[in-house]
Amino acid sequence: MVLPAITIRFTDIQTEMGGTNPISLSEYYTNASTGYTSNVAGLPINGQVYHMSSLRGKSKVIPSDIPTGNMDVEILFAAPTLPTRDTTTLKTITRSASPPVMQLNAQRGFCCLFQSNQYLTVSSYNLPQSYTKSAIIYLQQTQTITGNFISSVTSGTSGHFMWLHNNTNMAAGHGSATTAYVSDPTILPTLTWVHYVVTYDNATTTMKMYRDGTLVSTSTDTALNWPGGGSSGVQLGAYTNMNTLSNVRLDNVRVFNKVLTQAEVTSLYTTDSVDTTAYPPADLTTNSTTLSGQVYGNGTYIASASSSFGQDYPPYGGFDSSSRWWASAGYTYNSTTGAYAGGISTVSSGVTYAGEYLTLQVPASITISAYIMYPTSVANNSAPSTWVLCGSTNNTTWTTLHLQSTAYAWSGQPNYLTYNISGAAAYTYYRFIISANNKNDWAGVDRLVFLD
Repeated sequence: MVLPAITIRFTDIQTEMGGTNPISLSEYYTNASTGYTSNVAGLPINGQVYHMSSLRGKSKVIPSDIPTGNMDVEILFAAPTLPTRDTTTLKTITRSASPPVMQLNAQRGFCCLFQSNQYLTVSSYNLPQSYTKSAIIYLQQTQTITGNFISSVTSGTSGHFMWLHNNTNMAAGHGSATTAYVSDPTILPTLTWVHYVVTYDNATTTMKMYRDGTLVSTSTDTALNWPGGGSSGVQLGAYTNMNTLSNVRLDNVRVFNKVLTQAEVTSLYTTDSVDTTAYPPADLTTNSTTLSGQVYGNGTYIASASSSFGQDYPPYGGFDSSSRWWASAGYTYNSTTGAYAGGISTVSSGVTYAGEYLTLQVPASITISAYIMYPTSVANNSAPSTWVLCGSTNNTTWTTLHLQSTAYAWSGQPNYLTYNISGAAAYTYYRFIISANNKNDWAGVDRLVFLD
C-alpha cells in the first residue's frame, strides 16, 4: 500500500493529542459516522476527525478501497491493556471472569492471548444476514480439541462460527449445520500468523474463505441460509457449548456489514501485514537488566534518571508493567503551575530543555517509529503535560524526536498516549524529558514503550 506524500493539519483534536498537531496521513485512520464528512477518497474534510486509534503503537490508515463505512466491529488490540470498547462506534466489550491477557509478540507487537474458557464479547451487536469477518490468528501449539475463534454469543439457527475443524483446519458456518460450511484445505500451522477472511452473501447463500488474501474455499449449500440478526452477538475465544483452544492469539478482528470483494480482501490483508516490535521486550527488574530467551531484543538494558523519589520509584520502574513506576525527586516542579523548578537541562538538536528526565540504553541501536507513554496511575497531576523525547548514539549528543509543547491535560483522558516518529535514525539511548507536569511538586511516568 502506497500512501500519498501529504500532511494534514487538524485543530480540533484536543482530547486526542493535547492541542494543535500536524498529523501525516499514515498517522490516523477514520471511520464514517454521523457527523463525519468525507471526500470521494474517504478522507475527512472541514478539519473533522471521527476517531483515532493506535495500532500497536502505530496509527494506521485504512485504504480508501476498504469500505470503512460498512465496518461494524473493529478490535485492534492496540495497547498493553484489554480493550473495553471497539473502535467503530465504541461498542462495549465484556470479558470472561478469568479474562484473556494482552501480550507482546515479535511479529505483531501487542495481541490478545486466549486460554481455556477465556473470551471477549460484543454482546450488543447483531451480525447482519450478509457480512464479512476477518482476523489474524496464531496457534502457539498443536490443538487437541475443536474450539472457536469468532462465534455468536447464542447457539441455534442464529449462531455463526469460525472454528478449528477436526482440531486442524479453519472452518466457518452457521447454526447447527454439520455439512454446510467452508474449510481451509491446508492445516492451520503453529507459530505462524495467518490472516483469515470469511464472507457470506445471504442472497445467494454463498460463503467464501480467504487465507492471506487468497480464496481457499467456497460453498453455495442452501443449508447455509440463516436468519441473521437476533441476539447473535460476536464473541472471541471460548464459546459456551464448545470446547476451548489453548494458547491462541488474535489480532485485528473486524466485522463488516457487507460482502467484501476479492480486491477489498487483498487490500485488507496487505494493510494487516504491517507489524512492529516493542522495546524493552519484557519488564526491567533492576536499573541494569539483562534479558535473555526473548524472541528479539536480548541483552542488557540500562535505565537511568536525573533523580528519583526514593528507592520505591527507581528509573527501571518506568519500563516495568507492574505496579512500580519512576518518579523524580520531590519539589522539582511548581505544584501551582506545573513548571519545572530545578536546575537540570538537556541540549537536544541545539535547543536547551529544562526538566527531569528518564533515559533508557538498549543493547543495540534501534530505529523507533512510535512510542507509548503511560502516566502514573495514582497521581495524574504528576503526569507530564509538556515533554521531549530525544535519541543519542553516545549519551551526550541528543537529537529531538518528538516535542509536546502544548500542555496536555490528563483529566478524563485515556490512560496512555501513542505518538508516531517519522524519519528517525537508529539510536542506542532514548531520553524522555518532562518540562512541565499537571501541577505537582514531582513528576513521573508509569511506563514507556518504544516501537520499531
